[in-house]
Amino acid sequence: MELNLENGYLYVSVSCPNNSEIGCVLLDEITTFLTNYTYTINDSWTDNNQLDIRFTVDGYENNFIFEEFFDGIREKEKKVRFAIECIQPGKKYPSLIRINRQFKKIHVQNKKRLMGL
Repeated sequence: MELNLENGYLYVSVSCPNNSEIGCVLLDEITTFLTNYTYTINDSWTDNNQLDIRFTVDGYENNFIFEEFFDGIREKEKKVRFAIECIQPGKKYPSLIRINRQFKKIHVQNKKRLMGL
């Protein structure tokens, strides 16, 4: 299926230690979870024992479902970090839910600066 970015979308970045128990199966868990959504995996790579995955999901309404999914993964492995950028049509700035470097959850209503994991 083709992504329709005009209706809004979620841009998700996930980062976790590659040598952890969850790091070995994280990409499989994410693709299994995404079977009910229209999505595109943009990047997936391993660098410095760190697994990084970036993907785009059609529609912005499910951002809280994705937040709960990644919170469940964080219960298994505390060093998993994620950022869910919610781009809505008609809004100048996207909202953002992320885990910072101190592993604390941050909610941003209007993200005006460029951020990365």
